[in-house]
Amino acid sequence: MKWNISGTLLLIILLVLAISSFLWLDQPETIGVQTDEVDMASLKADYYLENFETLAYDESGRVQYRLKGDTLLHYPANAASEIIAPVLTIHQPQRPSWTLQARAGWLAENDRSVRLNGEVQISRSALQDQPAVEITTSEVLVRTEERQLETDAETEIRSDGWVLRSTGLRSDMTDGTLSLLSNVRATYDHY
Repeated sequence: MKWNISGTLLLIILLVLAISSFLWLDQPETIGVQTDEVDMASLKADYYLENFETLAYDESGRVQYRLKGDTLLHYPANAASEIIAPVLTIHQPQRPSWTLQARAGWLAENDRSVRLNGEVQISRSALQDQPAVEITTSEVLVRTEERQLETDAETEIRSDGWVLRSTGLRSDMTDGTLSLLSNVRATYDHY
C-alpha cells in the first residue's frame, strides 16, 4: 500500500477532527453564570451565647417578655438568631403569663417574632377564676409585639376536665382567645 502526502494529510486532519470533537463533547455543560457572589463571611455567626437570658421592655418600662436558652447564635446577614432549648415567657399586667418551651427556635429581629420548633410546650398560668391551660404542638410562631401565636400544625389543648385537638391554632394572649382552625375534636370529663 502506498501512501502519498495527500493521504497522510487527510488522515491527520481526520484524527484532529475526531480528537477535537471528542474533547468538545466531553466538556460539562454550563447552565448559566451566577453573577451574585456568595459572601461566606455573612453566613457565619458574629456572636455566640451560652445559658443566656434577655429581657424586652414595653414603653412603660415593664418586662414584656423574657427569653432564655442553652445557646444563641446570631447571624448578621439574616438579622436573626438561632436558639437551642428556648424558653419564652410573655408577661402582661393583671393577666396570666404564657411560657413557651421548645427544642429549637429562631428569633427574627425585623418583626420581633420567635419561631419555636420541636415538641413545643405552651402553658398559661392560672389566674383567679381561669384555670391553667397546657398546649402542645410541633411548631409555633409568636409575634411578641402583638402578643399573638399561631401554628398550622396538629395541636392539643388541655385544661381542667377537657381536651381539645385541632389542626392549626391562632391565639391572642392579651385577651386569652383561642381560635381552632380545622379538624377540631373535643373531650369533656365531667364529675
